[in-house]
This record gives sequence, C-alpha cells and structure tokens, in this order.
Amino acid sequence: MTAKSVRGVAAAAVMLAGLFSLQCDSDQIERMQGGLRVRVLNAGTAALYVRAALQHNADRYIANATVQRPETVVEIAEIAAGLYQLEVTTRDIDGAQLNLVNITDVTIRARQTTELVIDLAFAAVIELPCDPNSGEIYPLCTYCNDQGAVVAASDDERCGAISCSAFDYLQLRGDNTASGTSTCVRGDAADVTTGRCLAAGQCISADGAHCPVSETTLASADTCHFLRDCELGTPSVETFDDGTPCGVDLECQAGNCVPIDRACVPGQPDLPLCAECPVDELVPLADDDRCGAISCAAFGWWDLRGDNSPSGESQCVRGSAPDITADRCVAIGQCAVASAERCPISASAILTAGLCQTITGCSSGAPALVIADDGTPCGINRECRGGECVPTAPDVGCADGTREGFVSLTMYTGIAGCSGGWSVGGVTRADLAPTCNRAAGNSGSNVEGAGCSAADLCASGWHVCRGKGEVAAKAPGGCAEAAPAGAPDKTLFFAVQQNSTQDSVCDSSGNGNDVFGCGNLGTLLTGEKNCGPLTRVLASMAAGSCGFNEAEPPLGPWMCTGGADSHLMEGALVTKNGCPPTRVPRCEYEGNPIGNSDKGGVLCCKD
Repeated sequence: MTAKSVRGVAAAAVMLAGLFSLQCDSDQIERMQGGLRVRVLNAGTAALYVRAALQHNADRYIANATVQRPETVVEIAEIAAGLYQLEVTTRDIDGAQLNLVNITDVTIRARQTTELVIDLAFAAVIELPCDPNSGEIYPLCTYCNDQGAVVAASDDERCGAISCSAFDYLQLRGDNTASGTSTCVRGDAADVTTGRCLAAGQCISADGAHCPVSETTLASADTCHFLRDCELGTPSVETFDDGTPCGVDLECQAGNCVPIDRACVPGQPDLPLCAECPVDELVPLADDDRCGAISCAAFGWWDLRGDNSPSGESQCVRGSAPDITADRCVAIGQCAVASAERCPISASAILTAGLCQTITGCSSGAPALVIADDGTPCGINRECRGGECVPTAPDVGCADGTREGFVSLTMYTGIAGCSGGWSVGGVTRADLAPTCNRAAGNSGSNVEGAGCSAADLCASGWHVCRGKGEVAAKAPGGCAEAAPAGAPDKTLFFAVQQNSTQDSVCDSSGNGNDVFGCGNLGTLLTGEKNCGPLTRVLASMAAGSCGFNEAEPPLGPWMCTGGADSHLMEGALVTKNGCPPTRVPRCEYEGNPIGNSDKGGVLCCKD
C-alpha cells in the first residue's frame, strides 16, 4: 500500500505500522488466511464506536469496537489473503456516521497481521509528501507545510465571517431612580475574521471565548434624572418632577437633589409627604395617609403541593401579604416601599384535592378541582368511580359486560365465555377482528349480531382465545366450568380459534376445518384428537351443516354454510345468525324460544 492510495472525506492520517507473524492453528485450512488490526487515534467526542469494513469482490469482513481514548483498536481475523479496500467510520450513539476514511490496496498476507494507524486529528492524506506550491486544495482548516506534511491551519477563508451578533446587548445599569445614578451601555461583538479554525476540518463556533465584547456608554443619568428607552438603543435623559424625594430629607428641584426646606407655618397647605408643622419647622411623621395603601401583591405566590394525581392528595396554597396601611413614612418627603421585610407572608390552603381529584390553574391563581374519569387508577387494584376511589371491578371480558361461561370473575381473570350472535363468518381466520365496534352480545346493543364478527363479543383488551394452548393457560381446570353449574344440557358452546385439517384433530396448521371449544353442546372430543383441554366440536360430514342437530336451526343459531366444501372449513365459515326474530317458524328448544344470541358464543382471553 502506498501513501498515494489513501483517500478520505474525514480528517485522517494513515500509516502502515508493520507486519507481525501469526501461526496458523490448523493445517486443515482450505485457503491461507491473515488478519488486520486498525488503530484509530483521536476519535471525536461524539463517537461511540468505530467500524472497519474490508472488501474484495464478494468477500466482506466487518468488525466494530467501542471507542477508547486515546486509541481504539479494531481487529479482524481469518481473512482470506489478498488485496482489499478498507472503509473505516466512526459513528455516534444513534449509528449516524461521523467520519469516513477509505483506503485502497490494503494487502492481507497469509499467517500475518497487517496493522494500520489512522489519526483523525489530521487532514485526509491526498499524496505524501505533499507539495506546498502545487495549488492543490486541501480539506477545510488544513494546509501543506514546508516539510510536505498536511497539518491543521489556524485560519481558513472558507470558514467565512463568523457572526457574533448574538452576543451584542443593551443594558440599563445602576439605580434608575431619583436617588441613584444609571447608565445605558451597548455591547458589541465584532465578527470573527481571523483565527477561524478550531481543528482540522472544523471552523470555530461563535461563543464567548471567540466573541469578545467591547462596551460603549450611550447615556448616563445622575440623581433627579432617569434614562428612558435604553432597551431600544435610543436612550434619553429625563428629569424627575420637582418635589420628588431623592434621599433622606432631600428632594428634586430643577433637576438638582437639594435639602428639603424645613421652614413652615402652622396650618399651611401642601406640606411635604410624611411631614407636619407643629411650630415653624417641619418634623417627620410615622404615617401619612397621602402615601396610600402600599401594595404587597408582588410578594405573593401560589404553590401546588402534594401528589396532584388521582392516587394522591394535593393542596393549592396561597401566600399573601396585606397592603401596608400604617407606618408608611421613611423620612420627610418619602413614603415606604414594599419589600420582603415590610410584607410578611401568611400561607393558606385555598383548595384541597383528595383521591380521584386533581387541581388545575393553581400557579395562575385560578385553582379549579377536576374529577377523574371513571376507570382512572387511584391505587393498587382501585379505580375512580363517580369521583370516589373504590376497589377495581373485575374485568368481565365480554363486550356487553356480562359473562355466560367461566362466570367467576375472581377465579377466571383471563378467560370468559361470552354469548351472542354474529353474521360475519369464521372464528379461525387470521384476520379476525371486530366489525361492529364490539356492539354484539346477548345483552349488547346489537343482540342479533348483524354486521358483527365473533371478535365483537370480546371486550376491548380481550380477543377470541387462540386455541387449546391459551385456554389451558388461562383456565388451569380446563373446560369444567365453561358452562355454569345447572345449565341445561346442549344449551352452551363457546368457540375458540383452533385449527384443524381433518378428522377433528387439533393442529397448528392454518386450516379452518371444524369448530372447537368448550361447553355442553357439540360432539365430545376424545383424547386421540389432541385437543385437550377443549372438550367439544362442531364437525359435519356434509356441506351446509355444522354437524350437530341441537346447534343448528330450528333448535339453535349456529350455521356452517358456504358451498360444496363447507364441511371442510366450518371454522372459517361459522356464524351464529340462524335464528333471527323474523324466522318462520321461530327457533325453539325444549319449549323455549331461541335467538341468535342463545346457545353460547366464543371464549374470550385477555390480551
């Protein structure tokens, strides 16, 4: 590899460090192999890891190494001997590429390790030694020195003028009152036009270190004067009105701060603030109504305390201080000013929120109580109902809010038998999903199940149980309590999403032959069918039937119709809409009328 063969778009210098002999571990290697060690110096602070990729035709070898400082070593072993192209990149925490160096003609020799050193602090080497008089353009902030090396530059015109305008400012300083002095100052930071390189490949950024500010005083105001419009950069000096206090026993007169004339005549009008004239000289008052009520509102606050969530308790507390209405005089001509010392705060709870309540608007001084929505958690196994924190109601699992199988909510928390009808065929379809917004169910708003699928019988967060395995996991006792005790025989069948290919044997295929489930309706499953814990099946030998008399019209609403091969795909076709109220004659079983929502539905399992 020659220096001239090195290429890169990131700052880098590459050196061939040496060749080291490695012994083969086996004489059975089909072709001779060698190794590569890449040492990467000065990876950037944002770099998380270094990747080395070596390629020759179809042969490609990749290795990563977490960045170590000052040197990161990436090693690749068992490389077929030959001539390769090497790509070295540094990447950040998101995998984004930061630096890229390409090196051609990297030779891998049998039983040897080729070692390279890549220094990312230097410019990409175009040709070594370089010629300072060639006129060649080098990477940003680098140049070719007299020794023929490409090194970092201190300045580069390609960086342009680096603006420091963000550091300009206008400031009003001092005490801009009648008793103080103030200045309006402008700070200007000139654009950077020299020393613009931070490192090879990198211009400096505008910051406090590179943007020194020079200040100019635009205007000044002495006592009895003040500055206006400093923040606009056009300050003007204004004079306080005559009589404005400018210190203890001092007042402004014609722009000057002078002693207050204490001479007076008893009963004279227009005495200075906080003064009286008992004889012939003004004396100070402790209080003067002319000071008015001195507001302490600026020292008030609002604070939301506690756990402001439905499961906690919180308070909106107000801190307030009454206006000053006594002892308002500081000196002749000068009323007191509100301060933390003169405005002691007292705190009081304005609004309290308990469980299932939260407070809004406290920080703005307009607190309001918000009642949590029903169902909002307010503790372990507790939820909000009507603004009260009550024990969480067990999850029924059926869309209509009632269970007809596995009826114990405490024993069966993850499985439920849900009765109801549906007209969109199939329980084994891979795309089984609600089609009527879960309105189905024997006590739902769509009792007949028109436009509904089997999935509409399950509540949100529940689904039609996915075969025998999920039923076994959710109901350790199997189907024993799928039909509640006392349920008349042949009145309940709850289907699941179980596949089968033939002979009612449960399998994991995608076939929808037969309808499997639990209950007391349907053909009993025997052990050789491999369906445990499922106990019942609807399976037909002829098209247009579910294969069990008491399940089908006029004795029940289950239907498995759909062409000459329907007896081979009952699970993919089955509906429960064979007993609508308009049917003549109406369906009935043992003297009781039967509708689409009778005789079961599906088993629903919690997500």
